[in-house]
Amino acid sequence: MSSAAAALRPRPVETGPPVYQLQGVSKTFTRRNVQALDVPRAVARTPEAVDAVLDEIDAASGADARLDAAAAELRAELADRDAVEHRARRISGLMAAVVQGALLGRHAPTAVADGWCATRLCGGHAFYGTLPTGLDLEPIIDRATPRTG
Repeated sequence: MSSAAAALRPRPVETGPPVYQLQGVSKTFTRRNVQALDVPRAVARTPEAVDAVLDEIDAASGADARLDAAAAELRAELADRDAVEHRARRISGLMAAVVQGALLGRHAPTAVADGWCATRLCGGHAFYGTLPTGLDLEPIIDRATPRTG
């Protein structure tokens, strides 16, 4: 049994529905919080690393208006030095999303980059598999379809 399955294994209770043990979840949550706190520390210690990330993002400037807006939001988050520890997860997640969007904007087919930005940089579509209307899905599906022979 995998550790994820074991973490959600029902444990017997005398009456009522099963109670789920969340022991593995708290370990993962703690590990992610520690990793998120590493980003503000790295920003403070090595500003040139931030410049390198922002240069990568700037290379995709103009590729997508949603990406440009998210990049501006990231810059504002990085410039605000108040309560950085409380915003560490947000800053880390936003930085990861903006860098991913920038790389897709520069290197992926337009339909893929557009779909990614629509689902990851716009509110309301943060759950995997939820897509807004109006996306060109045929090239995305074609790209993901395995080819034989």
